[in-house]
Amino acid sequence: MFATDNLKTYTELSVAGWKTYCEAHGYGFTLYSKPYYDDLHLAWSKIRCVLEHLKTTETEYVVLVDADTIPTSLDLSIEEIHEIFMTDKKQLLFQKDGSNRLKYLYFPHNLQIAWDKKGFLFPNAGFIIMKNNDAVIDFFKEWTDRAHTSPQADVPPRNQRVLIYEMMCRPEIKEMIGYVETWVINKYKGKLAIHFSSMNKQQVREAMAPLYIQLTQPKIEEIKLGEACKKESDYIIIKEENVILNKKDIFKALLQCVKKPEGIFTSQKTSGKYVTFSRNYINNQSPDFTKKIYSVKSITELLEG
Repeated sequence: MFATDNLKTYTELSVAGWKTYCEAHGYGFTLYSKPYYDDLHLAWSKIRCVLEHLKTTETEYVVLVDADTIPTSLDLSIEEIHEIFMTDKKQLLFQKDGSNRLKYLYFPHNLQIAWDKKGFLFPNAGFIIMKNNDAVIDFFKEWTDRAHTSPQADVPPRNQRVLIYEMMCRPEIKEMIGYVETWVINKYKGKLAIHFSSMNKQQVREAMAPLYIQLTQPKIEEIKLGEACKKESDYIIIKEENVILNKKDIFKALLQCVKKPEGIFTSQKTSGKYVTFSRNYINNQSPDFTKKIYSVKSITELLEG
């Protein structure tokens, strides 16, 4: 993944989600955050980071995921996707730059490119599964080289436009490229991941939040007021004696917290009682959930203050 610091509003969720997915399947995860170019759009640094990664890693396959993607579950493995779609002479599998509407009707996202090229099926560079071999390295080297020479390089969608208009017109390049079906990844909900689009940073974060909570499976400990916390939990749910909290209430409370990066404390009222937990920032780093226990009174005072 390539993601600069200005995207942390949502990448603190997407990075955690992909790390959880990779750990579940025994994959490595690498985050690149430093741009390679001062004179080019960041979209080109993403392509360059793949080239540099291919040169240094010894893994058989590499997967590129955009910063605005997040897994929808841990069930579908990269091996399963590879087995289904990496057929014949294919070296790279792209997400389709389009979506299925009404279940069966496929529409490209970029109608101008579809009109210009008289086609419907084009690659989206936000998700790529690739073999790690000389042919793929040469492919990415040519792709990055064209960033400084192509008249298409700064016309949105930039790297995709260069690939489609200049590289895929050659049979040997077109032969290398395959696609995963939209049920794997799309802008709505694929079996592997969602690739969000046409949203601002806060909207992406809010859309990612339920999936982030679902993926990371937080450890929740319920305690009564005045009790000591006996476990190292991610979330501390404080309740008064004889107050029953169901999973739906707890999930809603957690979701409310994770959607508000600017907040320090958050609470969710349930049947007149407070479900409470806290989050803080330490030295402007990514938020972490505290292990300290606060009473209902102290949290409500902080919220009201």
